[in-house]
Amino acid sequence: MKASRIFILACLFVAGSTSPAMAQSRKEKKQQTEQAVSRAIESKNYKISVNRATPMQGGSKFLTDSYSVEVRNDSIYSYLPYFGVAYSLPYGGGKGLNFKEPISEYTTEYGKKGEARITLKVRNEEDNYTYNITIYPNGTSSIQVTPTNRQSISFSGDMELKQQKQ
Repeated sequence: MKASRIFILACLFVAGSTSPAMAQSRKEKKQQTEQAVSRAIESKNYKISVNRATPMQGGSKFLTDSYSVEVRNDSIYSYLPYFGVAYSLPYGGGKGLNFKEPISEYTTEYGKKGEARITLKVRNEEDNYTYNITIYPNGTSSIQVTPTNRQSISFSGDMELKQQKQ
């Protein structure tokens, strides 16, 4: 009986002492993620993997392919699907939201909760596009694409963070 009480007390002591270490670990990981997101935004060098599309009409769609938007310095690499109404298209349907072009305008604003609101404008031979990207401190992102000749479409996904060497 006495041995079981000692065993229970020992288990409670071990459980109580490991929880703060795990909480500290989670806190440090969260802080590292926030720093990595901030560095990527400041350097204008990041990639967002998209896993959901929400057109203006119809429901949202989970995406199974590896769609993404990548910003590298002064260019955007857009590989996104398009679902929606097109008002004017080139013969054959055009490229849609799949292109690599230089960015003509780029602005970043920060919200109260630390989210970055990025607006960028780009033009290719088919259309003019405005990308409104919101990146939260944990790396989750939402993207709204507003083309001139098509309906707007929204996407959500996660920023790909490069792992730091420790």
